[in-house]
Amino acid sequence: YLLYLAYKIFKSDDANEEIRSSPITFLEASLFQFVNPKGVMMAITTISTFTNFNNYDFINSYSIGVIFILICFLISNLFAVTTWTLVGIFLNNFIKSKKAIKRFNSIMSSLLVLTIILIYVDIQP
Repeated sequence: YLLYLAYKIFKSDDANEEIRSSPITFLEASLFQFVNPKGVMMAITTISTFTNFNNYDFINSYSIGVIFILICFLISNLFAVTTWTLVGIFLNNFIKSKKAIKRFNSIMSSLLVLTIILIYVDIQP
């Protein structure tokens, strides 16, 4: 699948496409998280790890564990969303021409293929 995705990224070049679909809304993105497998697994793992307050000295109850999780997710998500937004704004201003989009897509697909190779190659120190 990842090789197919790298190929599709490499072949895409919609720089001057006149009809663009509108991005998903905040509500749609929020609802998507309930069917997003990564988000569900992260939530299950986090809840099962940090609400078991017998393992932590600073968590005395289930409620404090949930509050701790909410604060950690709030802080990390603020940084993540801010970073993604700033990178998106930069790339939107930087990549305007069809040639620049093609170059960017080539780099991204190459990095994805390199990632696939590094997953399967066991590098010994």
